[in-house]
Amino acid sequence: MNVKWIIALAGFIALGIGGIHYGVFAGMPGGSGIQSIEANLKTQAERALHKANLDWAKIEIHGQEALLSGTAPTKAAREKARMAVLHSVGKGGPIMGPITAVNTDQVNIREEKEPDIWQVQKLPDGQWAFSGSIGDARSRQALIDFIAQGQQVSTAQIEDQMHLASDMPTGWNQRAQMLLEALSRLDVGTARMRDNRLSLQGSTDDVKVKTEVEARFKNFPAPANATTSIVLTTPPEPVQKPTDPYDRNGCQQRFTESLGKDSIHFATSKAIINQDSYALMDSLAELAAKCQNHTLVISGHTDALGDPAFNDWLSLQRALAVKKYFVNKGIDENNLRARGAGSTEPLCSENTRSCRQRNRRIEIGIE
Repeated sequence: MNVKWIIALAGFIALGIGGIHYGVFAGMPGGSGIQSIEANLKTQAERALHKANLDWAKIEIHGQEALLSGTAPTKAAREKARMAVLHSVGKGGPIMGPITAVNTDQVNIREEKEPDIWQVQKLPDGQWAFSGSIGDARSRQALIDFIAQGQQVSTAQIEDQMHLASDMPTGWNQRAQMLLEALSRLDVGTARMRDNRLSLQGSTDDVKVKTEVEARFKNFPAPANATTSIVLTTPPEPVQKPTDPYDRNGCQQRFTESLGKDSIHFATSKAIINQDSYALMDSLAELAAKCQNHTLVISGHTDALGDPAFNDWLSLQRALAVKKYFVNKGIDENNLRARGAGSTEPLCSENTRSCRQRNRRIEIGIE
């Protein structure tokens, strides 16, 4: 028997029967020895690594064991390389060989740096909160100044938890400023930047603002990409101040209505209030108490009969009588003023009984 063939056969047996089944060494010249067999296994393994885009991996073959080295980007990539080498010739393993084991102790894992994240929140009541990585102190101060000065926000309303970081992406400052400007137009929201990925979320009750902000971020220049999610809210109903039923207009309307339904009656040519008007006077006094935030002007009027000077005096005395009645009911005298108009302000000019009766009256106005 040829001695070289015997040596090759011994090599095949040493490397496992799997190599024979898969014809790995069919093209290998007999008598090449164990070194040739190892070289062939290394070539097959390198091809498998290259096909799987794992060129970072370096390989050595020692007998039936493969030794991997290099720096893998992830643990998953290291395991992928191990399996590629193990199965590069046949199924691999102790039984199916020819490579029975792959040692990865010398493979380093590249340290995965977490991407820098920067975030700013616009909160209710004018509060702002910054956090995450910032490239330099000048950029940090510029962002804070933009809010403090442009939004007229005090420094007490700005929470700053940003920290300095190196190796920020090119154009980071411009993108952060753009995000901040857009966020400042919303009612509330959050702007975030992670590497070249930008996002803006928030709400506004202004359709125009929503449309303009979304349009600006729709085609953001590469390499950055931006997403927006802006909710259009319903504007809050304006808070209506409760109407005071006894404001100036309300009081005037109530006095006019009360005296329009009935008149205060006096004794003929005298300033004595008739008893049949006491009920009306009491209701007018209650109304005067509710209108004490205003000065009440009590005006007396007479018809045109008789001496004008007497009519002037009588009209004033009747106004004073009404004033005194109110004071006796607890109305502050300082809020009351009496005046006599005589017959100078008639409601009608006909010389009839009904017209003269209309002209004889007491009016209460709000000064």
